[in-house]
Amino acid sequence: MSTKRLYSMTIFAYRKEGMSEADYHNYLTEKHAPLVKSHNLKFGITKYAVTHNL
Repeated sequence: MSTKRLYSMTIFAYRKEGMSEADYHNYLTEKHAPLVKSHNLKFGITKYAVTHNL
């Protein structure tokens, strides 16, 4: 019987000084997420979520 282990990782990130919240959220969803997607696929990561805190 094969057992699959799942892991959870939390990364806290901060926006650059002077960057607006709107620009930061846009960067995460439009630029960062596509880069992470290919990395996730390579290593078998099945889920990636971004939570925008105010």
